Amino acid sequence: MKVTVNDKTIEVADGCTVKDVIEAIPQMPKAGFAVAVDSDVVPQSEWSTHKVSDGAQITVIKAFYGG
Repeated sequence: MKVTVNDKTIEVADGCTVKDVIEAIPQMPKAGFAVAVDSDVVPQSEWSTHKVSDGAQITVIKAFYGG
């Protein structure tokens, strides 16, 4: 199935989770980011159980310091 991560379409396995999508992206940082699926933030504690559907819009937001 196809999902969009930060405006880039990728192919992932059917029935995958948020964690599976994150692990499928090699340049993904190991920590310091949040994930939203179809505009709903998914808590990190749910990444391994939250299923992603075909056509999902996934947004990865990296935390940064500054002001």
